[in-house]
Amino acid sequence: MKKTRRIALLGASLAVALGSGYAMQSRSSEQRAEAKTDAPQAITELAAATAPVRFAPPPAPVAMPVSVVTTEDAPVEAATPVALDSLVLPPLPPTSALPEPAPAPQPAPVAVADPCPVTFIATPAADAMIDVTLLAACAPSQRVVLRHGGLVFTARTSATGAIFATLPAMDTEGRVILRFEDGQTVAAATRTDLGGIRRFAVQWVGNDAFQIQAYENGATFGAPGHVSAAAPHLPAPGLPPTGGYLTQLGDASVSPPMLAEVYTWPTNTSVPVELTVEAAVTDATCNRELLGETLESRNGTLSSDEITLSMPTCDAVGDFLVLNNLTPGTKLASAN
Repeated sequence: MKKTRRIALLGASLAVALGSGYAMQSRSSEQRAEAKTDAPQAITELAAATAPVRFAPPPAPVAMPVSVVTTEDAPVEAATPVALDSLVLPPLPPTSALPEPAPAPQPAPVAVADPCPVTFIATPAADAMIDVTLLAACAPSQRVVLRHGGLVFTARTSATGAIFATLPAMDTEGRVILRFEDGQTVAAATRTDLGGIRRFAVQWVGNDAFQIQAYENGATFGAPGHVSAAAPHLPAPGLPPTGGYLTQLGDASVSPPMLAEVYTWPTNTSVPVELTVEAAVTDATCNRELLGETLESRNGTLSSDEITLSMPTCDAVGDFLVLNNLTPGTKLASAN
């Protein structure tokens, strides 16, 4: 049924095309007949001969095949609308079943230069001394505290944050700790041979001033064998000490100052030494109690003791209190 209908349609299309061509040809013959009856009666020649103009006959119509497709044998059913509420979606997997995302790559750490580097070193020096060097550009003109072998004293950095100091070694380990105003500390150490060395020190804070007086070989006050802050008798560089010498430690310009004096002499000397500690009665020290501490180092072995000194009234300004017996627990309470 379907094949027969398609062939009949093709035949009809071809017949129509052929009929059209015939009609067009018949009309052209009639036009030629009319042209003969309407011929001109006279001919006027033109100034110049003109070539006759010829017209090409129109092309014959070409019959194009036509295909017709019918859908009578396969009717299309109308789509049934579906409500969105009736759709059932599959459940999502639980969160624990989902794969963990890969961690993002972390950038490699970049080394950052310290904007405020601090250099602190300790090196051995002659006569069983320790040289310390501090370089701290971010701590200019700052009060610092140095500690070593029981000694505690203050210093001030330079305008460029530097310190160059020399202190007597009190133990063989030679560990020195420096503390800045903000509490930061740095440390350095250098081993020192203290064989045959004996040292005695006294230290105090602020106006609680003390002084060491050493009398060598029976010397009297002010004689050549009298060693004090006024006559420290420092040893000549490069030569072994033949007697004792005094070292003063601390910067009194900082607040509060922590100061010390250290007397050094050889243990193998035959020269006898008498040591005393004095405290001057001044307007700053009179009529109150002074506190201090003594330290002693023998061949690198340390001992220490606190001293308490009750000063007289201010009527005694200009006098001195003298500690003659340097034994532990001594308390001075009288003027000399």
